[in-house]
Amino acid sequence: MEPNNSLFIPSYYLVGIFLFIFTCCLAALEYTEITIFLCVIGTFIVSKGILKEKQQLFSLTLFFWLFSSLYGLSVPISIALGGEINDTFFFGNLTQNVNPFLIAYSLSCIGFLLGQINFGRNDYQDIKVNSNIFNFDILARGAILSAFFASLFEAINLYRIGGINMLFIGKGAYQSVVGDLFITLPSSLMYSICGIFTGMVLAYYKSHNFHAKDKKYFFMIILLLVPFLFCKILLGMRGALVSIFLTGMASYTAIIPLKKISWKLLLWTLLIYLFLVFLVTNRGIVSLLLTNPDDFFSQAFDLKRLSSNFNPGNSEFGAAFGNFCVFFEKYGTEFDKQFGITYLQGLATPIPSFLYPGDKPVQITYVFRDEFFSSWAQRSRIASTGFSSILEGYINGGFVGVLLVYLVWGKLLRVADYIRLKHTNTLGIILSSILADSCMVFSREAFGDILSSYLWEAIYALVIYFLVYFIRISFKLRM
Repeated sequence: MEPNNSLFIPSYYLVGIFLFIFTCCLAALEYTEITIFLCVIGTFIVSKGILKEKQQLFSLTLFFWLFSSLYGLSVPISIALGGEINDTFFFGNLTQNVNPFLIAYSLSCIGFLLGQINFGRNDYQDIKVNSNIFNFDILARGAILSAFFASLFEAINLYRIGGINMLFIGKGAYQSVVGDLFITLPSSLMYSICGIFTGMVLAYYKSHNFHAKDKKYFFMIILLLVPFLFCKILLGMRGALVSIFLTGMASYTAIIPLKKISWKLLLWTLLIYLFLVFLVTNRGIVSLLLTNPDDFFSQAFDLKRLSSNFNPGNSEFGAAFGNFCVFFEKYGTEFDKQFGITYLQGLATPIPSFLYPGDKPVQITYVFRDEFFSSWAQRSRIASTGFSSILEGYINGGFVGVLLVYLVWGKLLRVADYIRLKHTNTLGIILSSILADSCMVFSREAFGDILSSYLWEAIYALVIYFLVYFIRISFKLRM
């Protein structure tokens, strides 16, 4: 008789909950350094528990948990170690408001873990791979078609805003101009969808021991993605570039569980990370490639410039902390709570403006921007410092609101991982793997933006899937 591990596995979560309750108390008493240290320890303890429960190295739960830790702890750690701080949020008095943020962050961890706990049998025991339930032709054609649309849509968007020279105006300016277009074509979403189909194709190859000569589809996919990749690399849009790996890993590991990490995978991960650091460091000087290439190369490989961006707190990972501190510096705990209004308004975000009856409600991201970063509105209609799921929970219900929001999200991810890792069918894997993108941005965006991105990506993925399905059927009929 095998021992029942269903109580042992959640014990990691229970330890994490008690530890983060303790860090809440320490942060309230302003023991900043020890609070940060224990939060890091708690991150590792819970990560160990997630690995034991999911029984593989990749899950949406673990992926979100690690990204949430980066967003939550990067700047506090940098402050504790005397590192550089992004001056975008300087008036948020970051060093003074680090403890209130750590209270909110600890509560978010508690809520998430409460949502993850399952008292009873482990849902992930005895996961078995059955790749025979998938149709290879549909998956391969889906990957090819979505790769084609990714590059086609990017090229059309580029043409509509003025052509290839616009790639040298900088990431922020480019996004602003494209965002102001009437009906922007979803090239980045198609790129992420390509990752889902490609991940499943790779898993199919792996499980059926296909030879290298049978992998002609991958050369076609890479070739079709070249225009898209060219544009995003010049713009330094590392988030868009990395999404294909995240969604691909999510769909691949739904079929072939990742049990260990090879040295080759670690090496590739390190090389990709270094390349992304290079991109984000130099995207502000890319225009020099046209005017003064020698100056670009002399600056691009300057080690001092590159080293500053190895600190994630100096990048978008500092947005969640910075936005919270800016709000807390002005209002503290004395403000009119929204009690769910921003989430109700967020339901309108996925609806196109020309289909919405009347004027759409202004989303909390832009309400916040107009109050605290009004100069950003002059750059573009969509320009902002991002937002924060912790801050949105806090605005709606104070510190308790943060806990409740993350409890719901924790339960949702548990269900999504169950669907994905049990791989009941192709559509279940597709729809749950899209959440990999949501997990990456959840901590620095508002509910409405996350919902809109997920729903539209799901709609486009379903369109691609059924399109290639019916193309396949009609082809067989003609045969």
